[in-house]
Amino acid sequence: MKLKSQTRYEFSNMKALQKSISEIRNILESGGGIKYPDNALSNGEISVTNYFLYLDAFYQSEDRLLEMENEYHKLLATLLDHELIK
Repeated sequence: MKLKSQTRYEFSNMKALQKSISEIRNILESGGGIKYPDNALSNGEISVTNYFLYLDAFYQSEDRLLEMENEYHKLLATLLDHELIK
């Protein structure tokens, strides 16, 4: 019974992570990555400081996305292990 409740808990966490991953990925893709800040910097529309602040935020979001994908795959592996135990 404990394994069943643990599996449900892990499955719900995995689904929540999957949703968050999808949302963050959509936000990052819709923002155009670093293409627009590069153009803005080249055209003198933003300062170098603002450019690097944007890049810092962008890469922190990318890192967070990778961490969440890692956690998702760990949960998936755990769930598949539970499947083998049955």
